[in-house]
Amino acid sequence: MPCVTRSGSASSSSKSRASPSRDFEDEAYALAFSRLVTHYIAANCWLEDGELLRQAHVLAETPGALLNGRYDFQAPVEYAWTLHRAWPRSDLVIVDDAGHGGNRLFGEVARVLDGFAR
Repeated sequence: MPCVTRSGSASSSSKSRASPSRDFEDEAYALAFSRLVTHYIAANCWLEDGELLRQAHVLAETPGALLNGRYDFQAPVEYAWTLHRAWPRSDLVIVDDAGHGGNRLFGEVARVLDGFAR
């Protein structure tokens, strides 16, 4: 399956300038979100090191998509690329002007999901 790069920026310098979600202005939301993320990260998402790649063969016949922002420092593109190579029916979409979230990345998620719905 293909590796596709998407860019919505007209400039050659397309670093993500996304603002945090307004949801984080609500202290209760921000605290709950922080606790949830910390809980998963502290438990290594309940995966052993390398487990996802070792078990990628289970997905061999399942179509899927991996979306990654080029400027995502929490989940570098290298990780998605490595899983993409181990998962034959995956598409890898790298969003040039996105980080770990934001409208550009979420727009690509919607586009990819629409493709699966067809």
